[in-house]
Amino acid sequence: MKESEAIELLRYKVGDEGVLVVGQVGNSTGHRHRRTADALMIQTWPSRGLTITGVEYKATRGDWRSELRNGSKAEAIAAYCHYWLVLAPKGVVPLEEVPGGWGLYELHKTDKQVRLLRTKAPPPKLDPPTPIDMGFLAAILRAREKYRPEDARIEVELNRRDDIRKAQLDERVKRRTRDYEKLKKSIADFEAASGVDISIAWRNERIGENLKKHLEYGTDFWQQIENQHSDALRIVEVLDSVLQDKPDTNERTD
Repeated sequence: MKESEAIELLRYKVGDEGVLVVGQVGNSTGHRHRRTADALMIQTWPSRGLTITGVEYKATRGDWRSELRNGSKAEAIAAYCHYWLVLAPKGVVPLEEVPGGWGLYELHKTDKQVRLLRTKAPPPKLDPPTPIDMGFLAAILRAREKYRPEDARIEVELNRRDDIRKAQLDERVKRRTRDYEKLKKSIADFEAASGVDISIAWRNERIGENLKKHLEYGTDFWQQIENQHSDALRIVEVLDSVLQDKPDTNERTD
């Protein structure tokens, strides 16, 4: 799942009138920009607590292992956050590998391409964050300005259709593979029973002709062949008898 699709799913699942989900937020703008969070979830209703949750998306095990080796890179933005979590497809981030102070949200795909979001480990609340400065505020506003809901939804829909087409193609391949294996077995059974190797091209025509005659005439055809063979033998016998009485053409006659 692409990062943009994952963040859009996160926005769909947790975003409401009070929660603002902003993707690709830097720690600042201009020359002070050093790090970027994949997303921020900002709770804007005082009744629910005005909080910021940082989100890192990891699509593969390799991405996650790189994050573990360079955990300090998140600090530039995590310092402003009340919570921090990793968002990943199922199986990418084992629960026992989640660092202390982090949460884990998992993305799931079902056979029907329905995407689910599950909380595997709720993020604990961190120490009081660093107050937001103008650089970080500007980065949030700039990221929000770049976000176009219609573009994100179109991309999600296109990806969903790609998944469906891929599943349909996989099913066609499986079906044709089954048909091929069935045909190959039928040919092997025929060759074993008939003693005929149909892979020899020069014999195919003769095999086809004989099979056609057999299907058209059945046992009558072979009976006719036997009768004709018997008739031919009798004709040969008669001709042999005639030849035995043949006069000697070398004798002189008066």
